[in-house]
Amino acid sequence: MTPPLAPAELTHRTDPAQFAFATTAELPDVQELVGQPRAARALEFGVAMDRDRYNLFVMGPPGSRRTGCT
Repeated sequence: MTPPLAPAELTHRTDPAQFAFATTAELPDVQELVGQPRAARALEFGVAMDRDRYNLFVMGPPGSRRTGCT
């Protein structure tokens, strides 16, 4: 059995000084799916379907912005 993790092992601290911006509001909007080429192809295929009542079903973990790109 794997021993439980210590509280310090449950989080990763990042030094904000390493970034050249103050807030993410200063960054440009991402216009593509980063690191998801298969998902992008599937979405392009589904959106291109010229049929009535054609649905897309998207799966992913909570917080992965499956329902919008805002």
